[in-house]
Amino acid sequence: MSRYLHYGEYQPAPNRSGWLMAAIILLIMGLMFGYVWQKVSLSRQLASIDSLSQCNRNISERVRSLEMERQQLSFRGRVEQLAASQLGMVYPEKDQIVALIQPPRGNRNGGWSSNLAGVFIPAAVAWGRQ
Repeated sequence: MSRYLHYGEYQPAPNRSGWLMAAIILLIMGLMFGYVWQKVSLSRQLASIDSLSQCNRNISERVRSLEMERQQLSFRGRVEQLAASQLGMVYPEKDQIVALIQPPRGNRNGGWSSNLAGVFIPAAVAWGRQ
């Protein structure tokens, strides 16, 4: 015996295949977006590392060239040559050398008063104390 269902008794199963397909497609699109984002981010970081390493090489090369230039400019023979040619400096004769006698400084731990006292003590007396 068959029984017929009335309108209120019939409840068909909800069709969820559309939502499932949308969720799967959304998941795949999210994974693809994440993969592409990671690749773009990695390429940006690699480009930044490349440019910074190039800047580092340029700076170290500039430092080396400046160091060589400093050594050339501070070479004693060159300094003496420039002093003689441009400034007209010459070595003094032996009778032109003047000895400058300064009284020694006072006790370093005594502060400004001991330094001031060192000025007023005659040089021979102050040197005799050392």
